[in-house]
Amino acid sequence: MDKNGQKYTSNLQMSVFAITDDRKALRSIFRIFILYAGQHSCMYESSCLFSLDSFGKEIKRPSASGNILALEYCGQIFCVHLGLTEKDKAEITKRFDKISFLVHGKQRRKRAIWNFLDSLYKYVNDTDMSKIVAVTTYKNMNQERKESKNGKELKKYLDTIAPAAISWCASENDAEALKNLLDVCEIKHETLKNAYEMYGVNADTQVKAYLLDAIGNNRFEAWLSDIKKDEDVFDI
Repeated sequence: MDKNGQKYTSNLQMSVFAITDDRKALRSIFRIFILYAGQHSCMYESSCLFSLDSFGKEIKRPSASGNILALEYCGQIFCVHLGLTEKDKAEITKRFDKISFLVHGKQRRKRAIWNFLDSLYKYVNDTDMSKIVAVTTYKNMNQERKESKNGKELKKYLDTIAPAAISWCASENDAEALKNLLDVCEIKHETLKNAYEMYGVNADTQVKAYLLDAIGNNRFEAWLSDIKKDEDVFDI
């Protein structure tokens, strides 16, 4: 694993492992899953090979619902939820084996690893944590990944959960998750307004500010849309 990760990844609010793009990449990712993911991981401190991430930041141990760490691979950021059930961990191990034994060629293997890492949000059993992993994953996708099958599927999932996720972020006073969600989802004005009236009024200052800003931008975009419609009618 590369200890000299790119500067921007060190600013993420989570531990980051920088994975070198070589023949050992899949093995390195697998070792991280084995050591950190799952309900019984890292119970024995001395058996953990990594206590710090690639930027010297201490790695949090998984709680009951887990936490998230990031992998930087081929210049891209992927999110790994650590609170996996043993059943899901076994399923993920099978996918590792499949890539290892059946996918050959550097570019094909890189693509297979990308596709696998982009689908990890599906293995999160905690509903609230699933929202966070999905949003964080999509926000860190480049355009190529967003336009892929996995990217489009993830965007569709985010748009589906957005109304409930907005209310959850506001009720939990999770400003970071709220900001990430607002950055990647198109949310109706009524949904934003309801979330603010139910939870935002008494929320922390940052959460309240994000909601009010989104409501204001939403109104402005609606106003521009109405003007455009009027112009189209006039042109006819």
